[in-house]
Amino acid sequence: GQTLQFQASLAENAATPSSSAVAWSVSGPGCAGASCGKVSSLTGASTTYIAPPSVSANLVVNVTATSTAQPTQSATATFTVFPPPSIVTTSLPAATPTYIYHTQLQASGGVAPLNWSLASGTLPAGMTLNSAGILFGTPTTGGTSTITVKVTDSSTAPSGPLSTQQPFSLTILGTLTIPTATLPNGTVGLAY
Repeated sequence: GQTLQFQASLAENAATPSSSAVAWSVSGPGCAGASCGKVSSLTGASTTYIAPPSVSANLVVNVTATSTAQPTQSATATFTVFPPPSIVTTSLPAATPTYIYHTQLQASGGVAPLNWSLASGTLPAGMTLNSAGILFGTPTTGGTSTITVKVTDSSTAPSGPLSTQQPFSLTILGTLTIPTATLPNGTVGLAY
């Protein structure tokens, strides 16, 4: 769904350059017709390429400008349309107080590198989420925290980078203790 601008300039001869007699087309090795995207105008010096509304895998696209006066003259720009980023991780493993915690969040799609951040909520004391999507630290107390993480790609299209968010619950297990310090006395021959 993002757009890119293309401008063609055709020099018919050195004295009279022209840029108005250009026909535009879109193609790609893994697509045909509208599945490659489309251009906003088929003739003229410039066009806006509109990427398909959704792709499930990386799609290589060629936008070609061809001279209408000299059809053997053309130029092609090749680029990749990436699916939007999505978060693959569905849950977080539980942590234990005073023990080191380390888990890598997973995402797919988007233009690398992907940058992770905390969109809402508060991480447990002693925990950190870095931009590479690694949640780590040594939690200090038990409890459950509800957080929302965000992953943003590095696309440079005019409409800006794409991002997505997902909520998670992170449980810090309570420390296992045995509160019973003493046991009652027993009597020989009686059930205990």
